[in-house]
Amino acid sequence: MKRKESVLSQLPALIADPTTTGPELEILKHAEERRQKGNNEEGIAYEIRTGLQPLAIGRKLSPKVVDFLTQVAAQYLGMGNRGNIIF
Repeated sequence: MKRKESVLSQLPALIADPTTTGPELEILKHAEERRQKGNNEEGIAYEIRTGLQPLAIGRKLSPKVVDFLTQVAAQYLGMGNRGNIIF
């Protein structure tokens, strides 16, 4: 059975994207460092959500990061995965 590719694999492209803002970049770089070290993906997804949430509330997320955050929520945060973290 083929394993579904993690949405977190998009992190390098988002980090390289010139439309990603400074505060987003800081959060995404830290998440990518953790991913490269092999940390738990659900924990990384939770960290991304909690880091980006204040920017989302203030409508300060770039469009590509909004799409990414939506995908993270669908894959990891309360949509059938263990833990059922509410987004």
